[in-house]
Amino acid sequence: MKKITSLIALAVLLLASCSKPARIITAHSYEELKGTVIGTYNGATVERILSSHAEECGYRVEYHTDPASIIQGLKNGSIDLMTVRFPEFKAYMHSIPGLYLVWDSLVVDDQFVLMSMKNNELKDQFNEWLELPETRQMIQDSKDYWLRPYGTPDPAPKDYDVPTGGEPIHIASSFTVVGTTYISNGKPAGVDIDVLYGFAKYAGRPVELLNMPTLSILAAVQTGQIDMGVSGFAMRNDGSMNENMLVSDPYNRASHALVGYSEELAVQQMKEAGLYKETNFFSNVSDAFRRTFIEEDRWQMIAGGLWLTVRISFCSLVFGTLLGALICAMRLSRRRFISGTAKVYVEIMRVVPILVFLMIMYYAVFSSMGVSGEVVSVIALSMSMAAFVGDVFCMAIQGIDRGQREAGYALGFSKKQTFFNIILPQAARSAQAVYNGQVIAMIKATSIIGYIAVLDLTKAMDIIRSRTFDAFFPFIAAAVIYYLITVVFVRLIGWLLDMTLPKKGSAVAPELVIKPAKKTNAPVSWEHSVQDRETVLSVNGLRKVFEDGVTVLKNITTDIHKGDVVSIIGPSGTGKSTFLRCLNKLETSTEGTVTMHGISEDEMRRHMGMVFQSFNLFEHLTVLENVCIGPMKLLHKSREEAEMRGMELLSAVGMANKATYMPGQLSGGQKQRVAIARCLSMDPEVILFDEPTSALDPTMINEVLTVIRELAARGMTMLIVTHEMKFARNVSNRVFFMNQGVIYEEGTPQQIFTEPQREETKRFIQGISKFDYSIVRDYDYIDMSNCLEQFLMHHMIPQPVVDRTMAAVEELLQLFRNGSGCVARIEAGACLTVRYIEQSQSTELQLSYSDKLPQILSDTGREDDLSITLLRSYTSVLEESAGRLYAKIQSD
Repeated sequence: MKKITSLIALAVLLLASCSKPARIITAHSYEELKGTVIGTYNGATVERILSSHAEECGYRVEYHTDPASIIQGLKNGSIDLMTVRFPEFKAYMHSIPGLYLVWDSLVVDDQFVLMSMKNNELKDQFNEWLELPETRQMIQDSKDYWLRPYGTPDPAPKDYDVPTGGEPIHIASSFTVVGTTYISNGKPAGVDIDVLYGFAKYAGRPVELLNMPTLSILAAVQTGQIDMGVSGFAMRNDGSMNENMLVSDPYNRASHALVGYSEELAVQQMKEAGLYKETNFFSNVSDAFRRTFIEEDRWQMIAGGLWLTVRISFCSLVFGTLLGALICAMRLSRRRFISGTAKVYVEIMRVVPILVFLMIMYYAVFSSMGVSGEVVSVIALSMSMAAFVGDVFCMAIQGIDRGQREAGYALGFSKKQTFFNIILPQAARSAQAVYNGQVIAMIKATSIIGYIAVLDLTKAMDIIRSRTFDAFFPFIAAAVIYYLITVVFVRLIGWLLDMTLPKKGSAVAPELVIKPAKKTNAPVSWEHSVQDRETVLSVNGLRKVFEDGVTVLKNITTDIHKGDVVSIIGPSGTGKSTFLRCLNKLETSTEGTVTMHGISEDEMRRHMGMVFQSFNLFEHLTVLENVCIGPMKLLHKSREEAEMRGMELLSAVGMANKATYMPGQLSGGQKQRVAIARCLSMDPEVILFDEPTSALDPTMINEVLTVIRELAARGMTMLIVTHEMKFARNVSNRVFFMNQGVIYEEGTPQQIFTEPQREETKRFIQGISKFDYSIVRDYDYIDMSNCLEQFLMHHMIPQPVVDRTMAAVEELLQLFRNGSGCVARIEAGACLTVRYIEQSQSTELQLSYSDKLPQILSDTGREDDLSITLLRSYTSVLEESAGRLYAKIQSD
């Protein structure tokens, strides 16, 4: 990056150093200017006259804001001529060889001092002073002193003798016109400065001199921010300046001239003055550096501007961030008035240019309060930055998955604790890049604060540019300095985030922790009946109605006893997950109560863990930190104690070797096992599992179910919403079948799965062991194959049976579509049914089709068909009757 920046800077400097020789132009009428490009000041008297003849006479007028830009255009050939007052031309000749006079009397105008409407007495006093003979002589002497030809020594800045006590006169000037008003050796200099200090001495008042661009001076005078403004102002023909401000009598009269530039003439003049020397690219860069930083100790002005820029940037960063956080909080508020107010504020700040907003704040809002430009700059930049930062924070917070909050609540964190421990660190990380961009934009925006009399880095470079007439090097130097400022600020922000946000890594090395817990394959059993065991959780009349009026839960009443493993089954959309969420207070029930023995409602979450189907691991923390955050923040355990316990739990679920991994580096099954370990870290009395395997691939399901089976064998009280019927049958002592928002039927696994009492339960049990798929002309074989494999894996059928079943289905459908009468078969279609036989852990296949079609296996000449041979090898039974082909795949 540094090399690229250096190359860009050198390329720009090379372009700047390659001037284009200009032709010598002579003209004494507008017609003779045909084909030229003329640079002038926007709003100047001569600009209106030139523009009025441009189209008719065939030349073009280009508008600039300062002399340095026009002179640079002359030197590189982008413009041919420039307008300048004739006395100032003498000052330019003193600094810039090669300038020559083309037309010396384009127009003559008078220069005035502008004053605010409240200073009528000051105006009269100034006009009286101008009438004095010694004043006129002083002005003439000042012109002779400051306006000298090229090659003569630089005029030395003057020390002005003015009073130091009393009410000061607030005066503003642009300091960009050499000879008239500029900075020399760090001091104000020029004819206009002599006039101002001469009057101040006459008035017996001190001077407070401000540096402002010309347009800002006009605004400051009109609002009364300053008393007097001097920057070569001339009266318009219509006298319009009198409408909003006072105008003094003219203190100077000067003619406007047209000036050109010739490189050959420049060489000749330098040789005559004994100042010519051969140059190359590197010497040009060296000279530019010397003129910008060394001469007249200009580095001091740059250092002062840099320090001011850094101060304003830092304060704006702090206050803008704090105000942005407030805007974010308002945007997230559920109260429409608060969120609406924040939204309106953001919309306004988005569309109002920062320069316009800065001018309004300084010249309108704070004009009568005496607030300094530095303070106004901080306020304006902070308010502008806050609008964008608030949006960035808001989007980052809203972008955090809802499950992260719910996982925090499930551990027992309050809303405030969840926000600061879980949401804010993640939002800060995700928003960091965009936030850095806003910080950089704010720092760059400080380049405009010179419009309100603040001598920042850019303004300092602008003043230096007006002295050196180098339009490139000072700004390139400013660009490099701004780059360094932004790098420092961005690095500082990154360092602060690293210091305040959770650190990656662990104080406990995984290899030093105890060996993984020994697995047990002991069957799950319950020595006592339900009535003999202590009641842990009581649910009474639980009802949940959502805002749209849908009733999800209807009067659920039940007790959960110590050591219970309750599997909750049923069709999708019957309220199973909502039931668990109401138990853990993630959803607020409409009616009814949920109580735990001797535990208040506020403390209930800490004693009731929850494992989610989407894992909801905290993405900004390592595996071990996920497990330790709850004990450290809520149970107030030491880091070492929490990590030792965390490693024990990770060992128990087979994840100790992944302790320093981030969640994004884990598979689904591994994430769910870590989620279980995190849940166990809070030593819960009850664990709620909300479809813990639904988001997993079939190959990962066994990883999680094995861990849950281990917990059941150790006597953990659990409620499990699951679609794994075999698992539910083997691990549970109670099964809830939920339908239409109620516990439709409850009993032991044996009762529910083999002897259900109610019709809906019977229909559901029969349906979950059967897979149906319609085979039509354009059916999707890949979709059918994936669905069938999911069905087989969810029933935990042995892998050999799954493989043979899948292969048999493939061959069976191949035969169906390719036998005699295949067109008729395709048109008629068929239905594929796969049944799971739990007792024998086998599958049965049945393909049903029209009995009017030829039978598949008995087609003439198909006995030796490879598909039939393979099909017979996969199946233990293969039978066919009219419109039906049956096959059975055994487990052995």
